Amino acid sequence: MVRFKSANTALFGVLLMVIGFMLFGSMAGAAVTEGSDPFQQGLDYFKAGNYQDAYDLLLIAFKADPVNLNLNFYLGRAAFEIGNYEMALMAFERILIAQPEFARVKLEMARTYYRLGMRDSARQYFEEVLATRPPDAVARNIEFFLAEIAGAEKRHFFNGQIAGAIDWDDNVFAAPANDVVDTTLGEVALQGKSAKPRSDFLFNATGILNHRYQPPDSPYAWASLGAVYNALYFKESELDTLFLSFNTGPEFHSKSYVFRLHGLANYLEFDWDRFLRTAGAEMIFGLLFNPGTLLNISGKYENKKYYQIDDRDSDNFNLKAESIFLYGPNRISLAVAGEIEDAQNEVYSYNQAGALINCERILPYEFSIFGYYEYRYRVFEGDQPLFDKKRRDNLHYAGAGLSKNIWRSSDFRQNLALRFNYRYTRSDSNIELYEFDKNVVSASLAYTF
Repeated sequence: MVRFKSANTALFGVLLMVIGFMLFGSMAGAAVTEGSDPFQQGLDYFKAGNYQDAYDLLLIAFKADPVNLNLNFYLGRAAFEIGNYEMALMAFERILIAQPEFARVKLEMARTYYRLGMRDSARQYFEEVLATRPPDAVARNIEFFLAEIAGAEKRHFFNGQIAGAIDWDDNVFAAPANDVVDTTLGEVALQGKSAKPRSDFLFNATGILNHRYQPPDSPYAWASLGAVYNALYFKESELDTLFLSFNTGPEFHSKSYVFRLHGLANYLEFDWDRFLRTAGAEMIFGLLFNPGTLLNISGKYENKKYYQIDDRDSDNFNLKAESIFLYGPNRISLAVAGEIEDAQNEVYSYNQAGALINCERILPYEFSIFGYYEYRYRVFEGDQPLFDKKRRDNLHYAGAGLSKNIWRSSDFRQNLALRFNYRYTRSDSNIELYEFDKNVVSASLAYTF
């Protein structure tokens, strides 16, 4: 029993020492030097940037002289700097009771309400101060805050891109390397424009518009994207292309992940004649492991309708996983994907798997270089007519390029970029008809907003 009492006595003594140390520590910073004025001493601390000690001393001075407006002002300023916004508001309100038109205090009230997230009150006081025609520096600062408040209260967000490019393609019809192919009927000489590689220039234009509706302070949003692509060939006008795309749906954003579920529709024309329309849905889950690593997993279903080939109508399923790594000025993307096309006629049905690596490096003076390689392996289900065997393709895509930002707005929300790109395509197949090489060189100018 004695030992128990001794242990408790010792513990009680330690607790007293800890409490005493905490009290002494908290009082030490706020101690008033003997014979000095706590207001003046607190003001000296404030000017030196020692806001906690300034607040402690000014609070002592306030208790002795609560109607001193100058003291209340610095008490409010010190309270603001240490994050005690409620105390700051009370101090500033006491001043406004006596001097309702004190613009400087209204400005401090506005800043305090802004920190508390009370945007309506903050805007009211900022606008009242702005109406007094303050100095230019103060007015610019107020306009910045008002813009931030307006941005935080926005519900509709728009961005997009407009781009134009000139391409040179040395094999626009993807003609095989050999214009004589082996078939079940023997060797057949190919006829027409697709018999031999033909080169052509084309001009293409792309427009993309994104819209997101998101209530303030909400993780939920509704996002939509519309895109149009038009390609006009200089000689081979039958390849002129019009592509329209639209998707829309709900999204959920958190600090570490994002989830999207979008409906989608596409429309494609060749030579101004409708060729394909699709409708479906896409689900995307993005996970942010750290500021430099992002994982995206997506699944997509599309129903395809070919206007000129009914046997090609199909259901398409696509699954993709992509990792993005950011290391300083470097960006590396790795992706794997699988695809199933289930067509009305098994001749057009296929299974496909592929992988992609893309590397980009940001250079000085807003230059960047990039390079990529993609591989796809595709197997068709039905025997191909005239060949009596299933088609198997090995597709290789490789490219590299250089881009340069030639203009950027002061708020970094708009820019104009010049881009040069080279792309090589090689198709190796067990059927000669589908073996080809293609080289495309492109120069584009893109405005992003």
